[in-house]
Amino acid sequence: MTLVTPSYNQGQFLESAILSVLRQGYPDLEYMVVDGGSGDESVDVIRRYERQLTFWETGRDAGQADAINRGWRRGTGKYVGWINADDMLVPGSLFTTVAYLEAHPEVDMVYGDLCRIDAQGRVLGRYDYHDFDLADFLIHGHEMAQAGSLLRREA
Repeated sequence: MTLVTPSYNQGQFLESAILSVLRQGYPDLEYMVVDGGSGDESVDVIRRYERQLTFWETGRDAGQADAINRGWRRGTGKYVGWINADDMLVPGSLFTTVAYLEAHPEVDMVYGDLCRIDAQGRVLGRYDYHDFDLADFLIHGHEMAQAGSLLRREA
């Protein structure tokens, strides 16, 4: 699995995001942090965990999508995903999403519910997402949770 955290000046949140991924204990995880040249404490945070990262870099990029794609291109995982620097994964979420994809080869992407939290980690609300329905998505524009989503690389 290849998981990327794009970051730019998110040092105050970045450590929580990194730890939420590393504490998953998922085997064969390629975890990368791609920083857009932050001027805050982001690089110091990344350096504290660099031995546990597959790759990290800092430098000017063309934004979040560019950072994610650069990480995905570098990775080799069967599944790809990203977690933003101000997001956190709940314990066990990587195991759950991969298990579902493994059991359902006809499914290309999974996503889960999420909790919105404040800067101190207090839960502000829970969002339960509906099963995906393409027509409903196109007509009503329902969103899907990016945090915790995972897709097959081939998709």
